[in-house]
Amino acid sequence: MEVRRALDIQAGDRLDFVIEADVVHLVTPRMRAEALWAKNDGGDAGDSTRDVRAARAADQTKVAARWARIDAVVAESGAKSEDEIADEVFAALGLKP
Repeated sequence: MEVRRALDIQAGDRLDFVIEADVVHLVTPRMRAEALWAKNDGGDAGDSTRDVRAARAADQTKVAARWARIDAVVAESGAKSEDEIADEVFAALGLKP
């Protein structure tokens, strides 16, 4: 029980034995995860904050371009804008827009 407590191992936990030269390490998935995150300094992965912001900006640019295309098609077709339609509905109902 002392070994389980020291390694924070519960009954049914998965254990791996890692052999390095003449040393055997007992490793839990949690230990592997902690070791991985401890080494995560950005390195080759880059700056995740910058990457997320760049992706968000690219998405916003795509959305703005899509709305610009829609607006252009609507303007070319002579279709009424949502505001114009709302004004007509309000006027037909005797309400002020």
